[in-house]
Amino acid sequence: MDIKNLIIGCKNDDRKSQKALVDTYAPYLFAISKRYMRDESEAKDIIQEAFISIFNNIQNFRSEPYAFKAWMRQITVNTALQKIRKTYRSKEVMPETIMDDRNEMPDIYQKFDVEDIMKIINQLPDKYRQVFNMYVIDGYSHKEIAEEIGLKESSSRALLTRAKAKIKEKLFEIQKMAI
Repeated sequence: MDIKNLIIGCKNDDRKSQKALVDTYAPYLFAISKRYMRDESEAKDIIQEAFISIFNNIQNFRSEPYAFKAWMRQITVNTALQKIRKTYRSKEVMPETIMDDRNEMPDIYQKFDVEDIMKIINQLPDKYRQVFNMYVIDGYSHKEIAEEIGLKESSSRALLTRAKAKIKEKLFEIQKMAI
């Protein structure tokens, strides 16, 4: 079934279309959810909540079918962020200014596979992981991150810088052990 017919079927509350949508997109949305949540059970909860939101709001989807995947992705990210806001409220004080280094790509990253790096990212403190995912992986700006999770832009930059430093530190530790 093509995406257009899948959307129409879901708008008409067709159970087969809904099941096909879940079967088709659950792995993709789970991967997104897993980047934000600490463990798989939390990620599965986010996916469940995201699909509920998707089905509740699919009547409002008016864009072209090619934009549907991005629409679902945004719902999943927002669902994860809402969960984080409710669960992991932290009161961390951030320095006011730290330089933005989005284009920095140390050579060490090329020596590890994605799975190794994702394990390290998942070990980061919650706010670090959240900002890192939003900025580096999902492409949010610091302004958008600040608005979305209730920080100053400078705090978002600081969290990103600290997250990158922790990732580098852990990668260097792993590399030293391998030598």
